[in-house]
Amino acid sequence: PLSVASFADMALFAAFCIASMLLAVSVQLGPYGAAPHAAWVFAFEFALVTTTVGTMFGLFRNGERKTLAVVFTRALLSVAVAVPVCFVLFDMLPQGDNVRAVLPYAALFTLSGVILVRPIFVAALASGLGIRRTLIIGTGPDANAVEELIREYGPRGAVVVGFYPTAGQKEQVE
Repeated sequence: PLSVASFADMALFAAFCIASMLLAVSVQLGPYGAAPHAAWVFAFEFALVTTTVGTMFGLFRNGERKTLAVVFTRALLSVAVAVPVCFVLFDMLPQGDNVRAVLPYAALFTLSGVILVRPIFVAALASGLGIRRTLIIGTGPDANAVEELIREYGPRGAVVVGFYPTAGQKEQVE
């Protein structure tokens, strides 16, 4: 199952892909009369294919801390597989041959977004935005087991802040 952070990461990557395709159409075909709003279908298709391939390469995998190098490599692989697929798919749509020419630029803009914007997004999440603080009721061995489960298998951002003794229990000293 996807966590909220993984889904947000996936949505951000898809947004990079859409914005990159629209920017590429605007920059490359705009001077020749092609309007970027005419490329929405192609932008969504590029985002869908690239995000799907990124999911297969583990770009949005849960519970895994990824360095920028790992993220960039997986994004590069995703784009390297998605661009040829989009080349074929765009050819099946009307006016797709015009938009095919901007796919390399869209791929470059997407990778630039991954390098420049994603670290800011990840830093915001790491700074405490979205942290789930958990207070465990109890101090015995069961409470320690719950803490261990949360630490190992809990959702990204889950932090145990302490233990609250129930009636008849002593405070746990660590």
